[in-house]
Amino acid sequence: MHATDITVREVTERKDKLIAELTALWEASVRATHTFLTPEGIAEIRGFVPQAFRAVAHLVVAERWGRVLGFAGVEGERLEMLFLLPEWRGEGLGRALLRFVAETYGLNNPRLKARGFLTRCRLSRSSQGF
Repeated sequence: MHATDITVREVTERKDKLIAELTALWEASVRATHTFLTPEGIAEIRGFVPQAFRAVAHLVVAERWGRVLGFAGVEGERLEMLFLLPEWRGEGLGRALLRFVAETYGLNNPRLKARGFLTRCRLSRSSQGF
């Protein structure tokens, strides 16, 4: 799999069906990557996740053929969330989400604490010319 035929867009309507899909994606991603969390800890946090999707200023999804493969959430100049389906890790999907977020919401601001992270992902002004 590679991140081709991927559409990255901001969500305009946060319907219950999408919130449920994103919550399931969040849980799959957390179980695959957050090995320090217990199943009970994940279940506890899961209860707060739908509200986080509804509350974050900008919710961005990466889709392929109508299926959500990953998402990001932005509040002000902060990347608040970035999660991918486990099988899509390492395929460029995270970079596609980060690029969209950085270009759309100005996360390349020199005051941004994540600037070093974006540079390592080759998404800063100094590395990409934007």
